[in-house]
Amino acid sequence: MQKEIKNIVDRFIKGKHSLNDYRAIEQKFSSNENDLKHAMEEQFEEDQFDVPDKNLLPILNRIHQSSNRNGKQISIQRNKFVELYQKVASIALIPILLASALYMLLQISPDGNTAMAEIVAPAGARIQFELPDGSTGWLNNGGTLKYPVAFSSNRNVELRGEAMFDVKKDKNNPFTVNIPQFTVEVLGTKFNVSAYESDALAEVVLAEGRVKVIDQHSARIKDLVPGQHLIYQKSNGAIKVENVNVDEYLAWTEGKLMFRNEPLKNVAKRLGRWYNVDVIIEDKELESYPYRATFEEEVLDETLKLFSLTAPIGYRVEKGKTDKNGSRTKKKVILYLKE
Repeated sequence: MQKEIKNIVDRFIKGKHSLNDYRAIEQKFSSNENDLKHAMEEQFEEDQFDVPDKNLLPILNRIHQSSNRNGKQISIQRNKFVELYQKVASIALIPILLASALYMLLQISPDGNTAMAEIVAPAGARIQFELPDGSTGWLNNGGTLKYPVAFSSNRNVELRGEAMFDVKKDKNNPFTVNIPQFTVEVLGTKFNVSAYESDALAEVVLAEGRVKVIDQHSARIKDLVPGQHLIYQKSNGAIKVENVNVDEYLAWTEGKLMFRNEPLKNVAKRLGRWYNVDVIIEDKELESYPYRATFEEEVLDETLKLFSLTAPIGYRVEKGKTDKNGSRTKKKVILYLKE
């Protein structure tokens, strides 16, 4: 049995894995982690990666604790496991096994013939991805992206959250991004889609090429050119198109938070997702305060200090608490108007 798992590992490394291999790994993942653990340990030894701890049992335990038994959803918080994953991401086995716990879930479609992949960007993290057709992009924190492991004539993906796509050109096979409100259809281009479920708006910003936005409810079509920003109001279906500085909307893919006279209410929401905290504006008159700044890879404490230095905004931080069930609540950041 151990040799069988090792053979599957080898096929993943050589890029010759099959749908049956996916299913075999899924079965091992849910039933007997020991064979899986040994195969992973051997892979670490053979590739001689410099990792802090080669005992993978705690990782597997964490996987089981964070996934439900039917394999429908897997979620891992950003922690030292992320650092370990980043160090070994080039091992082909790891993106299938460890990355499946971190941000990727492989599923089989209801017809049993199509393997589906779902990328999940943990809260407070960004994920860079490459799709089966060679298109690339970034998935922002708290987002999910679902797509077939192998594209057919139509390159269809489903998005919840925010993602930037750099689509490989193929004039014969359109690339479509589906969200509940609309579909974005392209042949080859670079654009950003923001569609968080909790937001009142869904948005598209085009950097290069052309895109067609098709309303899921009314079948209205809007064609965008570079530099345009489409805003969809979920409450009434109203659509607005405006010209914008595209860099402001793509800065997050480079680890930057860029605000250009943005209402503090929106700033607070983005900060909360970026740092995986709850940001609360205590004084309502601050919600419309126009804020302008750029943050690049600052930790939360540094960002809050800059807030206080550059605007009439004070803050206090409340640590997360553990409830009776052992669940940990998010840290809270309260923003208030300085006297």
